[in-house]
Amino acid sequence: ANSEQDTSSLSSQTEEESKSENYDSLEPAKEMDISQNDIEKFNTMMIANGRGYRYYDFSEDNSIEYIEMIKGIADQYKDKSNIYSIIVPTATDIMIPQSILVDIDTSDQQKACEYLYASINAVAPSVRTVPIYDILKANCDKEIFFKTDRNWTSLGAYYAYRQFCKIKMGIPVDLSKFKKEIYENFVGSFFKQSNEAESMGLGEILEVYVPQGNINVNITDFNGEKSSGSLICDVTDYDEDMKFCAFLGGDY
Repeated sequence: ANSEQDTSSLSSQTEEESKSENYDSLEPAKEMDISQNDIEKFNTMMIANGRGYRYYDFSEDNSIEYIEMIKGIADQYKDKSNIYSIIVPTATDIMIPQSILVDIDTSDQQKACEYLYASINAVAPSVRTVPIYDILKANCDKEIFFKTDRNWTSLGAYYAYRQFCKIKMGIPVDLSKFKKEIYENFVGSFFKQSNEAESMGLGEILEVYVPQGNINVNITDFNGEKSSGSLICDVTDYDEDMKFCAFLGGDY
């Protein structure tokens, strides 16, 4: 990884940025200025202003499955652990203006989030839900989602993390306390899904915020297989479409 600059100067610069940045403000940001003519449409996604956006098709069956799963976890760990649920919307509803979305065949993610949270609160009141739609929408003018991938960036996750801390009654770590590492030429899944559309460019920057201390991670996947590793991995020599493995060593 290429460290953006030495740790002391990075910390000083980021701390100044943090002082001028209100990471908890819900004041609406300026939405993208696009029209239907700017959009390239594909089977499962579209491109607007060089950024990829995945269509969202609400599924009641999948929603019920998730709600029941959360309830099962809450019942299993009753009196042992606090369970939190964070529903993460995609960039489509966050960064595309509503005036454009009304003419696109994609479900309303804000309504889906509200439905899921209300249902979880009804059947599993011990689960603490963390709404993040509004904070992401308030920062839709920032790089909180990748251009070439469906996932959010580290900055997008940081905004959500601060909302999580409010629910958890904890004090969030300031962004200046993290060392930032940069990996260039990252290419996400949208690039292939768009048949390598030229409008998406040839790659983008993947930023990683590394927390202080040595943090080891134990992972149990859907098949019950267990593994362990580092929270953040060096992906300097990884292929462009595998650099997302910087987080936990895989696409988790």
